[in-house]
Amino acid sequence: MRWRGDVPGSASEPGWLTAAELRRAYASGALSPREVCGEVLARAERRNPALRAFLSLTAESAMRRAAAAEREWTRRRRRGETDGAPLLLGVPVSIKDTVDVAGVPTTMGSLAGAGRPAAQDELFVERLRAAGGVLVGKTNTPEFGMAPHTINRLGEACANPWDTGRTAGGSSGGAAAACAAGRGARDAGGAVWGRCITGPMAAARSGSRPPSAAASV
Repeated sequence: MRWRGDVPGSASEPGWLTAAELRRAYASGALSPREVCGEVLARAERRNPALRAFLSLTAESAMRRAAAAEREWTRRRRRGETDGAPLLLGVPVSIKDTVDVAGVPTTMGSLAGAGRPAAQDELFVERLRAAGGVLVGKTNTPEFGMAPHTINRLGEACANPWDTGRTAGGSSGGAAAACAAGRGARDAGGAVWGRCITGPMAAARSGSRPPSAAASV
């Protein structure tokens, strides 16, 4: 099963813009966070049955945060303060499902974690939110994030968006597939034994692991 032209998509579509491009568009008023997040979520809901890039979507909370970001951009434009806006204000982001997000199950790609909402955000998520990022969902991972593919017992394997008959790599295959399918400007994976590299490599995207001391999102 191939997508036949649905990837990579149009560079003019909001879901394909980089975080820097979105920030400039928000600052000028050319795009709004609600418009962008709405399109990213709609695309995710439409494509996820084929890709299984996401294990959960957080549409309701994402749209609330996008609306708040839109109000903040409007206020800053009126005051001429757009340069000082939080770095990711209104930018859709996803989180690998090995990281706790308050109120959302952290499955770790395992049946053992299904249906158990996390009590609070991990520090990494707190910092993403503080930077203005809008969390749209949690991405697929192999069980406990411990494999170079994205296969688990929660459902079908995460597929490569360029050719759904091929692997998405791993263990950050869900994050890479989501990014390559235009469903978020930033997708946070995990970096153990090169696993934030393997997924992006399979999806023709780039992944990087910052030095531990530099990870101050």
